Amino acid sequence: MAHSSDVKSREVWIGHALVHQRPGAGVLMDENDAYVQTLALASNHSEFHEAVRRAFDSLGFDLVELEDVEPLAMRLQRSTVHESLLAKAAEVQNTGFPRFGPFVTWASDD
Repeated sequence: MAHSSDVKSREVWIGHALVHQRPGAGVLMDENDAYVQTLALASNHSEFHEAVRRAFDSLGFDLVELEDVEPLAMRLQRSTVHESLLAKAAEVQNTGFPRFGPFVTWASDD
């Protein structure tokens, strides 16, 4: 797929991730599960999923589920997005690195 590497075809995508913190990661203190809005550059759903999975993996998280995935431009056509996420979207556009909104955490039974 030659077009997936074409940076011009990539845009900021947004999705709602459910993540599970691996033992010892310590990012979320005593909590080990979280929901978080996630932003990344991608040209399609699978590219977004892979970018998000790699980003969470590097932080000590397993990506459990990814929902409501779409280009940010499409989301903005039908709903508002918090200013802090729009600022993070600009960071993603400028750096190419995924960014995350606030982690909504809880302790699971694991």
